[in-house]
Amino acid sequence: MTDNNDNIPQCSFPPGSERVEYKDLDPAQKELSDILSNIKHDPTLMGVVHLGQDGIFRSLTADRDVVDAVPFSPLLIKAMMDRLPYREQTDKDFRGINGTKTPKEQWYKPLPGILPPPLEEEHRERSEEKLEENRRLYHEREKRVQGGEKRAVCLMSDNDLGLGLEKRKPKTTSESG
Repeated sequence: MTDNNDNIPQCSFPPGSERVEYKDLDPAQKELSDILSNIKHDPTLMGVVHLGQDGIFRSLTADRDVVDAVPFSPLLIKAMMDRLPYREQTDKDFRGINGTKTPKEQWYKPLPGILPPPLEEEHRERSEEKLEENRRLYHEREKRVQGGEKRAVCLMSDNDLGLGLEKRKPKTTSESG
């Protein structure tokens, strides 16, 4: 759902999501927003971004070659997980993970089993029209980010990765639907 006035996404899922303006984000969420805004992407836009269980956030091509990689501290891992719907398994999978301790040579050449499988052929056969639309939207967003735009964030959960943090206190009115 998008606000027509300022084109800022509104939290409307799942119930209980919290929309937080950039200025009100905690330091880890701000750092995550900056990383997400600046990470290099597959020029074909058929790739994905992926947080591996080694704590490395990677931008990948459709074939799963690494385009860019950023080691995530436990606080950044929590920040990422809090932007997704809560899953108990996530807390288990990422508890104790610290990407800053992953050897740098593994950022771009991860151990077997870390990366998701390559994009299936049926998904690669998207229409050229759809790919062009995605490229246009990506480049428009890139210009806004380079212009200094800071977007609001939807926080969907408050994961406990064993960091000893208190539960997050809502900073803005929660929007749900």
